[in-house]
Amino acid sequence: MNICLFCSYSGDNNIKNYVKFWLESLLKFNDKVILITNERHLDTNSINFLNKIGVELIMTENKGWDFGLWYEGLKSIDIDKCSSLSLINDSTILFGDLDDFYKKSESYDYFGMTDSYELTYHIQSYMMVIRNKAVKDLYEYFMKNGKTPTNNNHYTPNIKKVTTKEMKNIHTHGEMVFNTDVNDYYYNPMKEVM
Repeated sequence: MNICLFCSYSGDNNIKNYVKFWLESLLKFNDKVILITNERHLDTNSINFLNKIGVELIMTENKGWDFGLWYEGLKSIDIDKCSSLSLINDSTILFGDLDDFYKKSESYDYFGMTDSYELTYHIQSYMMVIRNKAVKDLYEYFMKNGKTPTNNNHYTPNIKKVTTKEMKNIHTHGEMVFNTDVNDYYYNPMKEVM
């Protein structure tokens, strides 16, 4: 089963249109999409939208940023039935389809949109697909180390670098769409279209 955990933070009582577009687009490639968001009152239109398209909803305390929300989502799934796990957050706006991204991801144990050398080398966490044995390894890592600490500033960078390091150590088939130059902190994909 292909599962996507999509995390989103908002202070509003509705689901933004760009998030709705993400969720609808992800359903094409995933058997189950779970929206994980901070605790708040969601309006009737948002709840009806999620029910109509079949997206599950988890509302939780906002601790640990995207990794903390994914940790809560991972606790809700049967990992033994999961062959592909997409971890995506709402920090980007999707323009177009995901066909090429998901097609390329099929050849790798872990796949992301971009990498980064900020702090230390890692695949950026806003959009990753983990497949095959790497799903269970990442799940076990989260269950062992993913308890959301109270200090968000130290949590996300540490789990990012350790997760990428662990994935590289265990699985040799990792890749991303856009590679960052070692002299840059992060990659700007707009360089490709300008």
